[in-house]
Amino acid sequence: MAVVPIYSIVLLSVPMFPLVLCRSKAAKVIFVIGGAAAWLSKIFVRKLFLCLIHTAPGGNMIDPLQRRLEEIGAPADVKALAAELAEQALRDPLTGLYNRRFFDEALAQNTEAARRYERDLSLVLFDLDLLKELNDTAGHEAGDLALKTFASVLSETVRAADIVCRIGGDEFAVILPETGFSRVRNFTDRFFQCLESYQSVCSYDWKLSASYGASALPSENLLADADAELIQVKSSERFLKKLIAYQITHI
Repeated sequence: MAVVPIYSIVLLSVPMFPLVLCRSKAAKVIFVIGGAAAWLSKIFVRKLFLCLIHTAPGGNMIDPLQRRLEEIGAPADVKALAAELAEQALRDPLTGLYNRRFFDEALAQNTEAARRYERDLSLVLFDLDLLKELNDTAGHEAGDLALKTFASVLSETVRAADIVCRIGGDEFAVILPETGFSRVRNFTDRFFQCLESYQSVCSYDWKLSASYGASALPSENLLADADAELIQVKSSERFLKKLIAYQITHI
């Protein structure tokens, strides 16, 4: 058999052979062989997507599978299940935002396009302040609520073209197309105003706050530069005062 690139999926129409799924330990290759693919069951599609999620970077295998399902005339419910699983693979289950896998792919694609067409592009990283302390004092249910609240306000603040992701436990990222560094502050000011307004009408026992770092093209590495600024902010005297104030309040 011909050599297949790593992380690839090959669909072959061989009517005489049954449907076979196998994974190469060395190359992590998935083969689906046989005309029986026309009768893919829901269980098989789910297992196949689980394989793809764990082996394919950035969800790149989703579109080829969808096209193949269309070619072989897969039933509508199978195609719908495939689309649902594809979406789940790219979403954070707690907040509903896009996950790190999607973020990496989206940032790379947007960066490439912005450089090619000489357009502005910025990245903002947010770190929810004192989430660990909130979990320790009020419980993880309160921490989850804080994350969902923060994600909701962030989603409501951005433009339709902006891309909001949860990329870590308490870390969020916003990709801002057509936005230069001089306009990033407009976005962050608007967001923190919305966050403040939202909390003024809520009866939570805690107050949400966040630190952020930003970068913009022509940066050579948007993620590294934004992360470096965020680390600097989190190690600043101002942040340490926040931590001390929180600890005193909750003694």
